[in-house]
Amino acid sequence: MGLADIKFTDLASLQQRASIPKRVFKSRLQSVQKDSEGNVLGWLWNGAKQLGGFLLSEAGKFLNWSFASIWGFLTSTIQYIWNFDWNMTDESIDQQIQSRWNAILGQLGGALGNAFGHLACGVLPGAVIFCFNEPLGAYVLKNATEEFADEFFENVGQLSKAVFQAATQNLILWSFKNIRRLIKSNSALVGKLFGDKAKKMVSAWGEKGSQPWSFAIAVENAIESIPNEGVRNFVEEFLEESWEACVEAGYVVANSLDSYYAQQKLQKQVEPVLGADRHVEIVFDRENPDLSIAIGGQEELVKNQVVQAMTTYQIMREKDVGYIYGHNPEDAETSRKYKPDVVLLFSEKRDKNTPKGKRLLTGRISFRIMNKDSETITEADIQTLATKVKAKFGTPAYKWNKADKRYSYTDWDKGYQFSLLVTSEIEARRITEQVLDLQGHSPDWKLLNKCGEPVIPKSNVKGEKRTILGQVVEQKIVGKVGIVEFQKALLYLDGLKGKPIILFDLTGKHKKVIVR
Repeated sequence: MGLADIKFTDLASLQQRASIPKRVFKSRLQSVQKDSEGNVLGWLWNGAKQLGGFLLSEAGKFLNWSFASIWGFLTSTIQYIWNFDWNMTDESIDQQIQSRWNAILGQLGGALGNAFGHLACGVLPGAVIFCFNEPLGAYVLKNATEEFADEFFENVGQLSKAVFQAATQNLILWSFKNIRRLIKSNSALVGKLFGDKAKKMVSAWGEKGSQPWSFAIAVENAIESIPNEGVRNFVEEFLEESWEACVEAGYVVANSLDSYYAQQKLQKQVEPVLGADRHVEIVFDRENPDLSIAIGGQEELVKNQVVQAMTTYQIMREKDVGYIYGHNPEDAETSRKYKPDVVLLFSEKRDKNTPKGKRLLTGRISFRIMNKDSETITEADIQTLATKVKAKFGTPAYKWNKADKRYSYTDWDKGYQFSLLVTSEIEARRITEQVLDLQGHSPDWKLLNKCGEPVIPKSNVKGEKRTILGQVVEQKIVGKVGIVEFQKALLYLDGLKGKPIILFDLTGKHKKVIVR
């Protein structure tokens, strides 16, 4: 058969190629300059829509609810209803609703301003550089967009949670206001059913001059009315501790559920060829647990490393290979230095009666978490600690009378070594118990010591003048005695270069806070 007898249309290779769609290669520059109709403005519009869709899809991740966030929302709502004033006026309700939306608008303005600043001074300059120097522009854009995305998504997450909480509380206020109006509009019917006394109570409900009433106030009055002091203290402590324990236990359950489902989700993912990442600790001698090493990596590689480590130990354990110089791990002071450090900060409040120029009193209490370190402490541990700080020191703000008597409490094994300036030993004991409660420790009062004589004067001389280098200087008023109250709690971890984790904050100056 000759070449002329071949029917090219029947060739299998041509039929296979015909079934493949026509491939069109476009340069990156061509693909981003125009839309399908050759319109540059159309391309800009399509690009903006794609960017907006991407941002919304990523920001939507912050709206995903976890068991811990649901429990936090429930506890905050219960606290809000518990302290809700059922006798507040309609004007007060309207003011509270408006103030919450005003706060949300302020937070929205901050989030948009942050995004605009990153776009105008980060992303846009990177795009301009990209037009003249593509490698440099791509590098700048990568760093600028990553920073912009981190800030934007964090702000959107915080804003969405704030909006949801404000909307819930405002819905409660709005519903209460309208239901009360409905009941008051039918006061005549209430009088027919329950008598004139009930009618008068309904008519006076929420009017100006009404005394505040809440579940918290009612329970507090009931407790205070108990004549026996011992029974009164028992009931008060029982109710307070039962609520705090319920909140803490709820967070433990919620965090456990979140961890369990996260592990289940990870187990469903396809493991790599060499296996999932594994981290193991090899203890060569059970009688000497300090003689150990940690190995991490993909499972198959870790197996080989374990065999090599055990082989090396068996070969070298009887050999004299010299000395290893370094810090002694049994040195309590050295080991304590690298433990997580919790710092509680207090400050005096400034009001209209505070003299001008007076420096505010401050207070600082710190302790170490000795059973954890920077590598073993978990997010669940930090969440639990922050929740305890909020309960013990933040709701309401914890106060103490800073004065001239110094007491110290030192328990190195448990991480405590702090001093207090107070009015009496009773005050020192009260503060010490509150601090130790954060770790569930009971105080040993043999470790509480009084330090010398008074160290701070009890009074100040306003406008006292002194002569320094021949110049008369009027001294500012320096407050030495007064009430300080809790401001915020910080957690320092070794390896974070001095940047603290904000556990709880009442100042409102920090964006990233573990518990709000």
